[in-house]
Amino acid sequence: MANPSTIHDTVRVVKVIVDTVRVSSKDSLDLMNKMDSFYNNAWNKLIFFFSVIGIGVPIAVQWYQKKQLKLSKDQLYSEIEADRKIAEIALKEFFNKSIDDAKVELKQEIGKEKEYLSNSSDGAAFHLQALMHQTSDPDIAVYSSVEGAKKYLKAGSSRRASACLSIAEDTIKATTKQKIDEIFKLKAKKDFKSTLAVAADLNSDNEDIAKVLSALEKEYNKLPE
Repeated sequence: MANPSTIHDTVRVVKVIVDTVRVSSKDSLDLMNKMDSFYNNAWNKLIFFFSVIGIGVPIAVQWYQKKQLKLSKDQLYSEIEADRKIAEIALKEFFNKSIDDAKVELKQEIGKEKEYLSNSSDGAAFHLQALMHQTSDPDIAVYSSVEGAKKYLKAGSSRRASACLSIAEDTIKATTKQKIDEIFKLKAKKDFKSTLAVAADLNSDNEDIAKVLSALEKEYNKLPE
């Protein structure tokens, strides 16, 4: 027959085991519930996170693109404006230079035209004077003829210069060296031969005029004092 003390100890051990199992089962259940709650919360947060990314990222990208586009437009406008100003300055400088060049060229042309008209008109005046004194004052006719030819040559009119010199060629024989030198020194501030040399320098390539000037010098050398 079993000892009552042993039975009592056995019952007590069984009770402890049962209580331990109950506690362990309860703790396991609480642990499972906590794990389930944790995973549910984590999953919900993950879903929320990806939802935010899914919505927020496109919005952020769109905002960034708009910002970059605005910056690009602003930069483009700045570059266009800078190029416009540079082109405007260059165009203004070009027109100013063109106008200045045109003014200089026009001034030069006007100067040449004035010089041509002045020499032509002076040549015509001397030419007329030579014709008027051809008979009455051959020394004045010679002087006016040579001076008229010089003016015509300065104006570039060899034909008129040749016609004017023909008067001196026709009248020089009717005067003297003294009279010719006197009027040339008085009017032209040079003697006759020096004035002929000036005319020869003005004559560039007309052989007829060169021959006439040479002939006048020879006729002058033959004149009486």
